[in-house]
Amino acid sequence: METGAHSAIQCCIVCGRTLTDRALHDELEDQVLAAIRAEHPEWTDQNGVCEACVSYYRNLLQERATREERLRVQSRPHGPGWLSSLAGKLRAQFLTRGMKS
Repeated sequence: METGAHSAIQCCIVCGRTLTDRALHDELEDQVLAAIRAEHPEWTDQNGVCEACVSYYRNLLQERATREERLRVQSRPHGPGWLSSLAGKLRAQFLTRGMKS
């Protein structure tokens, strides 16, 4: 039977659940640890974190990365010459409106 600090039950400081796998914390990516610290500044590496919270923060980071990629794709030019094409369309609209008056 173990004694001392290793046999003590640890709880996830983020959500309060009992920690089931201390080794899980030791394998966490730096981005997950940083996300936890950002929302829970009182949390330290020694506190540990439960599997449900790890999953939550991994999903959160994945959603952010997906959203950022979508925004990056949307903000890209739509091919070579897109600006001159847009300028031509705007010029044509302006001239068409000017002739109607």
